[in-house]
Formats: sequence, C-alpha cells, structure tokens
Amino acid sequence: MHKLDTMWPWTKKLPEPDWIARLDRLEHRVKEIEVEWNGWYDKYRRLYARLAKREQRAVDEPESPSEPRSGNGQGVVNPLAQRLLSPYR
Repeated sequence: MHKLDTMWPWTKKLPEPDWIARLDRLEHRVKEIEVEWNGWYDKYRRLYARLAKREQRAVDEPESPSEPRSGNGQGVVNPLAQRLLSPYR
C-alpha cells in the first residue's frame, strides 16, 4: 500500500465491473466442469462395477465346454457360426 492510499482512501482503484463479471463466469464454468466430471466419473465407476461383477460371475460359474451355446436358447448352433468357429476347435 502506498502512502497516498492511507492518506486519501478514495484514490484506491476499485475493481472493474468487467473483472467481477469475468470472475463470476469463470466460477460458474468451473462448477459446470465439476458437475460434468462427476457425471463421467459415475458412468465409468458403474461400468467398471458391471464388468467386475460379470467377471466374478464367470469365475464363480464356469461354463462346461461340452454343452453347445446358442443365442436362440434351444441348444442349436447356427451353421454359419459353426463353420466360422470350426478352425478354432
């Protein structure tokens, strides 16, 4: 502080209104980013939890390789899928 400021306090520069408005905008934007970040964090946390649960189920209940697996629930493997998978069996 200068001696002039203590002697004549009205000579101090007051903050400009545009600085205050800019500060308010920046604070508002930081809050928006925090909310957005929390949303993304929650999405990834839930996704990771689902994957961990799926992996745990796979470890707890291993599939038997003898029973055929099918998407139609009748135990019949699609002929095209059978041809594509045959080199790997």
